[in-house]
Amino acid sequence: MVGNAGNAGSAGNAGNAGNADKAHRVGNAGSASNAGNVGNAGNAGNASNAGSLPAALRLDDYGVAPGDLVRALLHCEPGRIRRKVIASPIWGAEIFRHCVERVETLVDGVLWDMQHRGEAMTLFCSGMGAPRIGDAVVAFGCTPCEKLMLTGSAGGFSPAMNIGDLLLPDTMLRGDGFSRYLSAQTGLPDRFFTAAAPAAGLLQRTASVAQAHCAQSGPALHRGAVASVDSFVMQFPHLDWMTGKHGCVGVEMEGAAVFGAAELVGIEACALFQVSDVWPLKKSFVSNTAEHERQHRRGTRDHIVTRIILDVLAAE
Repeated sequence: MVGNAGNAGSAGNAGNAGNADKAHRVGNAGSASNAGNVGNAGNAGNASNAGSLPAALRLDDYGVAPGDLVRALLHCEPGRIRRKVIASPIWGAEIFRHCVERVETLVDGVLWDMQHRGEAMTLFCSGMGAPRIGDAVVAFGCTPCEKLMLTGSAGGFSPAMNIGDLLLPDTMLRGDGFSRYLSAQTGLPDRFFTAAAPAAGLLQRTASVAQAHCAQSGPALHRGAVASVDSFVMQFPHLDWMTGKHGCVGVEMEGAAVFGAAELVGIEACALFQVSDVWPLKKSFVSNTAEHERQHRRGTRDHIVTRIILDVLAAE
């Protein structure tokens, strides 16, 4: 079941603006030769595919090499990262383990190498907040990563939503501070609450796979504009403004940063969230949610959301 499509047409603006750059920015990623240590993970991205960042970021001016950035932010060698990455603020391997053929821990609590339907993937748990995951996505630009799926929880703005429903953003609105830095222009032109779009092709594929799973399993799939904010507590005075002026159907904390950073470094990115809060019904993960709703959300997360994300990347 697909909810109100909202401004789904904006997906066409996603483009793959940075993707064409990635191929010709491929270069030395530091000690990428360590990619051979990946082990029996199958068709991993080769270390030779690890890229460098746009010159406009000026990291070379300050002695920061691409490989150093990866080791500092991702805690591994660039060549350990696969072409396909799943990123989540709080969901780790325990959520995906029962759905995949193989899981290998690369960094405890942070980074895993997985295989689904013969496709090798990286799972990254960033911790909450736009700066942490945004910087990490920039670092992924120095690795073989080409496609990235963001997943996690979001708040819903429609009383027709239920705890555990799925939310597919056609666009993210930049309400976080990190997104304001995603420009090499002097003076940081203000982008506050402007749109950050997913990669159009990946969005289309995610919608198709999610619709098929939801038709079989029951949770509703909602689409539209989703706001990214920096504060759980201080979002509440502004929720009416987000819905009334901007037509938002949901809110979360990392999506705009991921989309913006991914575009900057030439990675195709999309997101699929699960509704953990329905604000018009005064239901949230901190209050007024019944145990059967929490169990339904966990079951949907573990058996539907994870499989959609994995199936999308396996097919790409």
